[in-house]
Amino acid sequence: INVPEINPLESQMAGKDRMTVSGIEGAATDPLKAGFVVSDIQVVANKEFLNENPAAKKFFEVFTLPLNDINVQNTKMQDGEKSQEDIERHAQEWIK
Repeated sequence: INVPEINPLESQMAGKDRMTVSGIEGAATDPLKAGFVVSDIQVVANKEFLNENPAAKKFFEVFTLPLNDINVQNTKMQDGEKSQEDIERHAQEWIK
């Protein structure tokens, strides 16, 4: 779904460039005009932990979380699957 034009609120102006995204599988158009700031999820870790765990550091550097997977999870939660047990099950299903 696209919006005809991007009209951010004053509070959204800093993220205006993230209201249009490219390369989204299944999108109506490319680029897609979302009309809202698209989430940017990044791993955050303690520097000491990273220094002591080089494998984790490398994993965090190469890991990506597809937007479609985020949308699937959000939809499950909006449909009522939002208990701790549900979320843990979703994570286990996603990892497989």
